[in-house]
Amino acid sequence: MDMSLNKIIDQIEAETRQKSDHIMKEARTKAEQIEKQSLEEAKLMKGKILEQAKQNAQERERRMLQMAQLSGKKEILAEKQRAIHSIFTAVLDRLAGLEQGKYRKMLKHMLLGVVKTGKEEIIVSPKDRKILDRDWIESVNHELIKGKGLPGKLRFSDETRDISGGFILKEGRIEVNGSFEAILKYNQSEMESLIADFLLFK
Repeated sequence: MDMSLNKIIDQIEAETRQKSDHIMKEARTKAEQIEKQSLEEAKLMKGKILEQAKQNAQERERRMLQMAQLSGKKEILAEKQRAIHSIFTAVLDRLAGLEQGKYRKMLKHMLLGVVKTGKEEIIVSPKDRKILDRDWIESVNHELIKGKGLPGKLRFSDETRDISGGFILKEGRIEVNGSFEAILKYNQSEMESLIADFLLFK
């Protein structure tokens, strides 16, 4: 092999090495860029995942807090309702359990306040039908004539009602409900407000 051929071969090898080195250098640079980009993307993805997880946790905490608050409000409301019911029951028991003389006097006063014509029927409970006798209704009629100028013709109905106490005044189809239950129910909103305020500041 002559010298010129050797030179050509050496030159080709040198050029090949140079190109190879250049390709390898570009490949390393490209690999480094890809690696850097991948790390940045991974960091970005990690940040997004962490942010999403944080938002999910906050939303879950918010929902749990709302549920706890709602549950607490329901429990408070239920407790108030239990207290109100208990107080109403106690009031009914107290009214129905008054000493007989006081009870007759109280019903007489209540009745005189609602009589319109003096000819109505009085409907009471079976228990009160035994307590409110002829003398009692005669005294009520006497007061109607004397104090209100009405005909004293009130009379007991043959009908009784399942009420804890009080009366129902009836004339024809018109009824005035003076039962203890009706009176408490009529004043329920005011009583509930008072009871709720009591429970709030207890």
